[in-house]
Amino acid sequence: MRVEQLKCVLLCLFMTSAWSLCAQQTTQQSTTPKCLPSEQKLDPKAASESQHSNVKCNTQTVATANNELTVIEKKVEQERLKVLFVDVNSVVENVGYSMDWTANLLDGFFAKDEKGKNKAKTWGHFIVGWEPREGEVFTGESFPIKFKVKAKLPNLENKVEIILSDGEDDDFKTLPYESVKPEAFKLSQNSLGAAVRFLHTKSNDISTSVRIGWGEDQLYTRASAVYRKKFLDNRVTFNLQPALEYYVADGWGARFLVDTGYKLSQQSEIRYNFSYRDLESYESPEWRSGLFQISSVGEKAALIIGISSFGYVEPKPDAQLHRFSIRYRFNALRDWLFFEVEPFVELHKEDPLEQEYYNPLSSDFRRDSGISFRVESHYGFL
Repeated sequence: MRVEQLKCVLLCLFMTSAWSLCAQQTTQQSTTPKCLPSEQKLDPKAASESQHSNVKCNTQTVATANNELTVIEKKVEQERLKVLFVDVNSVVENVGYSMDWTANLLDGFFAKDEKGKNKAKTWGHFIVGWEPREGEVFTGESFPIKFKVKAKLPNLENKVEIILSDGEDDDFKTLPYESVKPEAFKLSQNSLGAAVRFLHTKSNDISTSVRIGWGEDQLYTRASAVYRKKFLDNRVTFNLQPALEYYVADGWGARFLVDTGYKLSQQSEIRYNFSYRDLESYESPEWRSGLFQISSVGEKAALIIGISSFGYVEPKPDAQLHRFSIRYRFNALRDWLFFEVEPFVELHKEDPLEQEYYNPLSSDFRRDSGISFRVESHYGFL
């Protein structure tokens, strides 16, 4: 009887051990990563490898999901830029390719072999705006369109630059940070300028250039120099730009520009400009001055507050125009696309050169106000 009891005890111990072993194997199989074989034996070394494999699998899964999300976001953004069934990206790319082809055609004449061809690059900007004023909301001049295209020729050591714009004389009619032109001083809308500029750099601070071109419906040539220097740990900027020019119809002339700046902080700067210009066709030399504060608003926006004046040297160097404007500029949708909103107020005085009798003591100004909306696109190196 004792032998039978002993057999029963041994049988119970055997069954308990077998059940415990099966339970351990089931637990190990359930905790084994899916990327490992189920029959792999889980010793300490294998456990470490399984953890690394599990992390690798999760990382690959996350990376794949992020790539798929990026592709989806790009497709959504590209679809959003399609306006009236026009793909904006394709339009800008085609414009750039067309301009590059023209520049390479000209640059190819100076290439020594085939390897030197197709290296020219163009860059520029196009601006489309709407400038409604008091009483002039939907006139032809309320929708200005401006453009400027530049191209350097590598086979001429980038010392020759080709310029095409809507008005070659535009830079001499405004200050560096002005954007709104009064009606009395706007260039003709049909003016087209083209020039070839020869560049020469003497030092890091001084550069000179000579250009020959067509502007304001006449041939002209211009020699200019630029002096740029920074002082006081780059907080003060000083630019000096003299120029001597000759127009076939307007005769000889000269222009002198001073541009200074002081950096208030990393996000704000004050600029002061003064220009003086005279031509043989002018009845009196012209002067312009302006004070501007430029502040960054976030990473993709800027605010420019400015006040500028214009006048003649004779018969008395009084201001004939004062302009105050606040311009908000921001980048959106694409790196090459910018938008501007600029309300402005102008105070005009009667032109003394157009009056039979001029009273220098007169202080009567006529107020003119409006707002400008602009869309500006860049391409090329910009």
